[in-house]
Amino acid sequence: MHSIKIHPVCFSLFADRARSPGPTLAPIGVQKMIPPNNHQSAKEKFSLGPDTFYREAISHLTRTPPDFEAAVPLLRQAAQAGHAESAFQLAGCLLQGLGISADRQAGIRLMQQAAGSGHPYARYNLLQIQESQGMPFNTLMAAYKELAEEGIIHAQLKLMRSLHDGGRHEEALQ
Repeated sequence: MHSIKIHPVCFSLFADRARSPGPTLAPIGVQKMIPPNNHQSAKEKFSLGPDTFYREAISHLTRTPPDFEAAVPLLRQAAQAGHAESAFQLAGCLLQGLGISADRQAGIRLMQQAAGSGHPYARYNLLQIQESQGMPFNTLMAAYKELAEEGIIHAQLKLMRSLHDGGRHEEALQ
């Protein structure tokens, strides 16, 4: 079975912090998050919507070391309510077995949910999964190009490498 590369700017920062102590950059938006109000009842938290569960989960994930076990149920609640970033983060936990037993199929379903909501890194990771399952790169190239044009650096690099390796040097530089 091939390993799956989780986009390093989003999910794996939390995983890296679990493996090695020290400062890491937080994912975009985390620095501006409002700290959770731990004095709210479950009913009050739910009435505020999935963003509340997500913010609380992120507060657990950005600790040193990250508390995946506390974050997973919160991510699950937010993902079930349609929160794309929560679905993406929970998919990473399931794929890597962090805070929950690894479950590849459930992780892929959640990654598809996040991608269906337009999450660019979920879309990128699904392309990586398809490649690991033997899908030829040339059939995925249009999707990589779309992500590259949206500014996803990993997709830009992957596309450039493929074009360069295929002898399309001028096109790779465009």
